[in-house]
Amino acid sequence: MRLEEASDLHEVRVLKQLYATSSQLWHERDLQRGLKHLLKVASEILGAELATLHLVDPSAGRELGLKASHGICLEASRDIVSVRWKDDAACAAVLESAGCISFGRMEVAAKGSRLLSFFQSKGAKCALVAALPGDNGSPLGLLSLASRARSWSGEWPRRFAQECARLASDFLKRCEFECELREHADRYRQLVLGLSNTIVWEADPDTLRLTFVSPAAEALLGYPIAQWLTEENFWIDHIHPDDREKVLVYCRQEIQAGRDHQLEYRLIAADGRTVWLRDRAYVATLENGKRQIRGVMHDVTQEKEAELRLREGEERFRQMCEIAPVMIWLTDPCGRFLHANRTLREFWNIEENEVSEFSWASKLHPEDFCEVRQKVQTALATRSCFTLQARFRNASDEYRVLKINAQPRFSCTGAFLGFIGINVDLTNEIQAFEALRESEERFERFMHHLPGFAWIKDRSGRYVFANAATAKALDTTPDKLKGRTDDELLPAHLAAKFRARDVATLETGKSQQTVEAFEGRDGWPRYSLVSKFPIPDATGKPRLVGGIAIDVSKLKAAEEQIAKLNDDLRHRVEELEALLNALPIGVFIAHDPQCRQITMNPAGAAMLRLPLDANASKSGPDADRLPFRVLKNGVEVAPEDLPMQRAARTGQAVVGEVVDIVFDDGTSRVLYEHASPLFDASGGVRGCVGVFDDITERKRAEQQQQLLISELNHRVKNTLAITQSIASLTWRATQDPALFNEAFSARLRALAHAHSLLTACSWQGVSLRELILTALEPFQSQENAIDIDGPQVVVKPEVAVTLSLVLHELATNAAKHGALSTPEGCLIIRWQLDPSQPDLEFCWRETNGPPVVAPRKSGFGTRLIRSTAAQLGGTVHLDYHREGVEVRIRFPVEQARAAI
Repeated sequence: MRLEEASDLHEVRVLKQLYATSSQLWHERDLQRGLKHLLKVASEILGAELATLHLVDPSAGRELGLKASHGICLEASRDIVSVRWKDDAACAAVLESAGCISFGRMEVAAKGSRLLSFFQSKGAKCALVAALPGDNGSPLGLLSLASRARSWSGEWPRRFAQECARLASDFLKRCEFECELREHADRYRQLVLGLSNTIVWEADPDTLRLTFVSPAAEALLGYPIAQWLTEENFWIDHIHPDDREKVLVYCRQEIQAGRDHQLEYRLIAADGRTVWLRDRAYVATLENGKRQIRGVMHDVTQEKEAELRLREGEERFRQMCEIAPVMIWLTDPCGRFLHANRTLREFWNIEENEVSEFSWASKLHPEDFCEVRQKVQTALATRSCFTLQARFRNASDEYRVLKINAQPRFSCTGAFLGFIGINVDLTNEIQAFEALRESEERFERFMHHLPGFAWIKDRSGRYVFANAATAKALDTTPDKLKGRTDDELLPAHLAAKFRARDVATLETGKSQQTVEAFEGRDGWPRYSLVSKFPIPDATGKPRLVGGIAIDVSKLKAAEEQIAKLNDDLRHRVEELEALLNALPIGVFIAHDPQCRQITMNPAGAAMLRLPLDANASKSGPDADRLPFRVLKNGVEVAPEDLPMQRAARTGQAVVGEVVDIVFDDGTSRVLYEHASPLFDASGGVRGCVGVFDDITERKRAEQQQQLLISELNHRVKNTLAITQSIASLTWRATQDPALFNEAFSARLRALAHAHSLLTACSWQGVSLRELILTALEPFQSQENAIDIDGPQVVVKPEVAVTLSLVLHELATNAAKHGALSTPEGCLIIRWQLDPSQPDLEFCWRETNGPPVVAPRKSGFGTRLIRSTAAQLGGTVHLDYHREGVEVRIRFPVEQARAAI
């Protein structure tokens, strides 16, 4: 209804009042209050005492629910709180017409209508019922007005009721919309506030300063909300330095163009973490024409990390595929190569950029081409997996057998993408299988031709394999023997015995070998060597037991004979060792042609002063540590020229070689050597045997004998000369025959004593002390005191004879005229070696004897002493002290051999 359609002033006032009510409803936010106000205004304008407003209940379907009323108490309205409009003729008619119906005769209209019956019960005489228009022509409800006094006629009341119904419908829709809007706002607010990984923001498009951020900003990055909003360049300053310039340029470019945009970048959190954000920005134009940007930042750090891990995983997978020992490939839906790993590229010698243009069909063996093409075409058509085995020519122009397994690839939408496949080179495996088959054939042929028995059984004791000899012994064939047991073929005791050993072999997992004795057909004992061994499966567990039996009767007899020969040989060796140990001569054995290792018997070890286990070779590795040298004719013999080395080198015996062994301490031995080479079975020299006899004592005896003979000749001549000299000197001193005889005899006895002493020492020299004691023995008595002292000195034989005569003359003179002539006399004899000069000094001094008077002329003794000193190349001092004679003789020490 519009004001220009009003027919009179009353309708104008009504419309103005209706417009005012509409304005009031626009500002009303309470649905119930607004509807009641509308019903009150409508009732006042139309003069209705009763008014109701029912809404269609969508959940109930045919129910009308009372939403507001006017002029009806709460208690009375219970009868029409709910009305089934399908069963109410009046309500159904209004709703179906979607208009307004005036009911003037209530007594008639109330029949079949619960709503009109209610109005009639309240004294109403007429009623107006208008449908509340809804969307799509479906009424929202009914606006009902009833009057007890008035009767409405004409078009205007219905139009007014319809306008009130329209106002009520608009008000209901607005209230419902605002309610939904509030609910949506609440939900949006709760959604924004509840987002933990998403920041809702708003910012100034010119400065990019944030004007709003949701609470998730603080939880996500750790900065207080106030800091986000108060710091002018907060967002810009906290962009990762590597992303900042790119982000700012892109954002300003998109904002200037007025385009919504999205980008990903990194922000630095308060704790220093790097947070990845996906920022979706929306450029909005406000009512005042200004632009505003709003957006959401979503934390995609985990997503980025997952992408990084995915890329790393894909890279690892790509690298694994690249270095895989098998050939891996991808194709497109048409079967063309997209990728081939390095193994496959190397197989065909193609580069990575040549893969897409490569035709694998050209490498197929002609005999396999048709079959492979058919299978591949079928798989492409049906998009199904396929497996095939064919021969392909590799880069070396060699055909290799490849087994190909291929699976179809599909996208997430189900689109066919091609195939992924793996090629495995079976050439070596096939060749190994063929080699194994040939090996098994050779094995069977070999085993069937064995002179002994050979068999294999499973864990239950059934024969898996047996050679011809075994089958013949069991009176069957190898094929018929398979699957049978010993219980079926042998006596029970033998079968049980064999089965027990089979079980023991399988349980212990160790081989067993026994020698079984039995009586042969000829009645002689026979022996069989039986060896059983486990045969493991792939897991290492014994699965089969194998056996071999060989007739070892001849071997057994040979072993017994060998054992007897070994005993005889051992006894012989023991006898030879005992002989070698007992031999008084040295036996040396070289164990190699170069004589680098030489062993010896105990006599040989003692002969060379070596331990029994030492290496006596002068050409061996320890030659420098041997404590002796080998000389011949005073010249050291080279190791290669020694008798044993020479015999081993020439292969000829060396007989009667005499060498000198000189030890490190200066002593020496003389050895008489024989050396004979030892030969091996081929006639080559394998070593040498040497026999050494120590002839040192024999050589020394021979030298002594020769020396004695020469010495005897010399001594006889010297003795005759000395005797002649003594006789001549004695005759000069004593003309009286009686005195001559006495003096000459005494001097001959002294000479004889000296000769006796030298003879006892084998004329090798005599101790000076023994020489003095022997010379003074006839003159010693208990009354006289003789004091003798000096170092141990051994004098030569010729010196001993001369000194013996000198001592005799001195002692004779002392006994007649000097210290030995009285009991109180004392004789002191001293000798010493002068360390400053190589001289021996001899001193004879007499004391406590008769007074001494120097002779007027020299007698025999004085001349003998002086000639002896001159003979020895020395000097003599004679002093005639009153208390006794003192004689000092000094001569070079080389005339005597001193040992202190």
